[in-house]
Amino acid sequence: MSSQHSASIASLADYIKTKFGKLNILVNNAGINGVIVDAEAFASLNLKDGEVLSKGDKLAEEKVDEVVNQFLKDVKEDMLETKRWPINLSTYVVSKAALKAYSRILATKFLNF
Repeated sequence: MSSQHSASIASLADYIKTKFGKLNILVNNAGINGVIVDAEAFASLNLKDGEVLSKGDKLAEEKVDEVVNQFLKDVKEDMLETKRWPINLSTYVVSKAALKAYSRILATKFLNF
């Protein structure tokens, strides 16, 4: 790790300690370098009754699990296009949306932690 990265990490740690006192939760969310994901596809992962997973409104962990499990089932049955899942980088897009939704659930759950 370069000294520039070490200094950046130390600076962030100092900021968090000063501003918030401590860090309760950290979500390590990696990406794919150089890949451009269609934001429209990412934002349109539909749930039942037209809800959208990436918005995080009134989501429960069970609902995120339900969507991911349905996606996995549709992958196994070769139904991604039929069920209107994103086709390009579908596993990446769905996993990012699920992580984003779950992060919002945790943020709400532990807001005053």
